[in-house]
Amino acid sequence: SAAAGNDLLPVFQSFQFAGTSFPDQIAADSRGTIWFSDPSANRVLAIDPITNAATAVLVPGGSPDGLCVDDKDRVWMGLYVTNLGGNTLSVIDGRTLKVTRTIPTGQDPHFAVATPDGRRLFVTMAGADQVWVFDTASDKVLAKIPLGLRPTHLAMAPDGKFDYASLETSQEVGVINTLTQRVEARIPTGPEPHITSVSRDGKVVFVGGAES
Repeated sequence: SAAAGNDLLPVFQSFQFAGTSFPDQIAADSRGTIWFSDPSANRVLAIDPITNAATAVLVPGGSPDGLCVDDKDRVWMGLYVTNLGGNTLSVIDGRTLKVTRTIPTGQDPHFAVATPDGRRLFVTMAGADQVWVFDTASDKVLAKIPLGLRPTHLAMAPDGKFDYASLETSQEVGVINTLTQRVEARIPTGPEPHITSVSRDGKVVFVGGAES
């Protein structure tokens, strides 16, 4: 619990790694492995939950950013990494900790999120003002969804019916119907919305603004 008179929870564990100056996104998979992207060193670190040992996975393409980790082991085991500087997606095998393939994308891929069944991957292309939809079995692009200006983060509803994209420059959240792959609504927000998250019941979308 939080300390008396303090809204912040105590730190349970901290990690420091040589050569890391700008850790960015963080995620955990179904086995408890902790992943975080390190764009300054063009790598992703996988941290063992038992030993706290870290394994570095070098990511070709430049500036690995967003992480989409397999949660259900249905289609792939590992994670997708958006390479913001290389306009690619890297796929890392969670068992071998090796990059198995690299997928071309649009301009400035920023974040990726999968549908609950793992069959579709939605990726924000911040430099193209679009969200691309990939088939995870074939890596083919199924759709390029036009949005407002500079989509960055994505949050998938628990039932997989809607995807919520933050639009930093437009100052909105775009609501994407994942079945029709069309934008159903654009909701005004405060300045520079960046992080989005959906409650477990899917009724509330939380939006964090860089300048709000």
